Amino acid sequence: MEEIVQLIKKVLAFLDLEDANVEVIETGENDLSVNIRTENGRFLIGPDGSLLKDFEHLIRMVAQKQNYLKRINLDINNYRREREQYLKKIAKETARKVIVTKKPIKLPPMNAYERRIIHMELAINPNVTTESVGEEPNRCLVIKPYP
Repeated sequence: MEEIVQLIKKVLAFLDLEDANVEVIETGENDLSVNIRTENGRFLIGPDGSLLKDFEHLIRMVAQKQNYLKRINLDINNYRREREQYLKKIAKETARKVIVTKKPIKLPPMNAYERRIIHMELAINPNVTTESVGEEPNRCLVIKPYP
C-alpha cells in the first residue's frame, strides 16, 4: 500500500498539490480504496467528476506498469461517496413519484457509473423498473411503474 501512496504523492507533487493527505483502505483481497483530501479538490475532480475518472485511470495504469495487482478506487474529498448517496436519494424519491403518478420519469443525462448506481438501487423495488435510453453523452435513465 505504501508504494501506491508514494506514487500518488509524486503525481500530486508534479501538479503542485503537496498539501494533500492520502488515505488508503483495503476494501477487499484485491481492492484498495484511496481518498485524497486536499484544499484544491475541485481541480482534481473536474466537471461532473470527469477529471477524477481520468486521474484514477492514470494512477491505475502507472501502478499496473509497476506490476501492482490490486484494483485502485480513487476518491477526492469523498466526492464519489457523497455523489453516490445523492444519486440513491434521487432514485428513491423519483421511484416514489412514479409509483404515485403511475407515469414514467426521465432523469437527466448521466454517465454509465451513475446510471448503474440508480439501476442497482431500484432493482430491489418491485413497483418500478429502470431503463437507459439515448446515446452517449446524453444517455438517460427512465424510471417506470412496473407493469
